[in-house]
Amino acid sequence: MDSISIANNSLFSVNGRRCIIIALFGIFGLTIAYYVFQTIVFVQIKDVLKSLDGDFARMMKEIHSLRQNVTMLETETESLKLI
Repeated sequence: MDSISIANNSLFSVNGRRCIIIALFGIFGLTIAYYVFQTIVFVQIKDVLKSLDGDFARMMKEIHSLRQNVTMLETETESLKLI
């Protein structure tokens, strides 16, 4: 038996075909699982970034408000020192 007939017999036998089909479905399944996982992770990251952006905006408003309060207190302190 030459090497070509051995390869044909093993590749196209029932077990060979079964192995190829299982491998193809495995690759296909892993590809789908990868893209689903990637989509879920990206959506979660996007939601976290939105949340952080909102928190950052609130913190900046609070800092601005605190700076205004400090400025008012400084001017009141200066006016009290002059009295």
